[in-house]
Amino acid sequence: MKLIFLLTATLAAQELRFAELKDFKPESGESALNVRIGYRTYGTLNAAKSNAVLFPTWFGGKSENLQQFVGKDKILDPDRFFVILVDALSNGVSTRVEKLTIRDMVQSQHRLLIEHFGIARLHGVIGISMGGMQSFDWAVAYPGFAERIVPIIGSPKLSTPDLLLWQAQLSAIETAVANKLDPRAVMPAVNAMHQFALRTPDHDAANAQEWAKLKQSLSNPGNDPLDRAAQLRAMMSQNLNLHESVAKVRAKMLIVYAAQDHMVNPKTSIDFANLGGFATLNLNGNCGHMAISCESARLTATVRAFLEQ
Repeated sequence: MKLIFLLTATLAAQELRFAELKDFKPESGESALNVRIGYRTYGTLNAAKSNAVLFPTWFGGKSENLQQFVGKDKILDPDRFFVILVDALSNGVSTRVEKLTIRDMVQSQHRLLIEHFGIARLHGVIGISMGGMQSFDWAVAYPGFAERIVPIIGSPKLSTPDLLLWQAQLSAIETAVANKLDPRAVMPAVNAMHQFALRTPDHDAANAQEWAKLKQSLSNPGNDPLDRAAQLRAMMSQNLNLHESVAKVRAKMLIVYAAQDHMVNPKTSIDFANLGGFATLNLNGNCGHMAISCESARLTATVRAFLEQ
């Protein structure tokens, strides 16, 4: 009976749950909203509430996608940490906020921790891509709240190539809406833009089957295009002043970047690390933004060691 109870408790902890945040005030100045945040947890919060690690979702991602990074031999060991996988606002699970910013996402997560878990300090924050942007913002918006922060292929300040990519996708969706068309009709083009930037040309040229695999997936609309548009606006708002931001940081940081990233330019992440003297990990293969998969062994070993120090 004890074994059955433990298995049931573990499964229940991994189910999607929701927290209601009343009177949430977006950074845009829009009227206060009541928002719903999705999350999943792994492990056990210790008595001191000092072993929690927050892991927000990437662009278009959901908390279920992050479960692959949690496990005995993965980046986050649930026997050691209380892991909170959180669905960022406007991801199709948590509430859509039209004029959304990265800071709004972080503010909602801070309220989730305080109001629903009673957590006043995190062992760590980790995030990938847009989750990495949220991680940078956590370091600046709530200095000292997290002991360790690991932005992975994220950015504290988007570069012109990043903004061009996101603006092209956003313009396609907004143009469809403005012309009273179903925005799902433009998603194959939007997805093609996205896929083009995920890896390097060298990687795709060396993998002859890539086009055959990708062509079929382009017609899948994925998340609601209006959710996608809201998160695109949020990413395009990421514009931290590097010198001022670094001066606020009170956490230990490991900044992971991909030198050949064609989706999120690594320069401002490198500059942030150099200004603050933070540890770095360069995923320097030709997989570009998908280096987290191609170099997963290196990534796992390095981030795990940093979090477990």
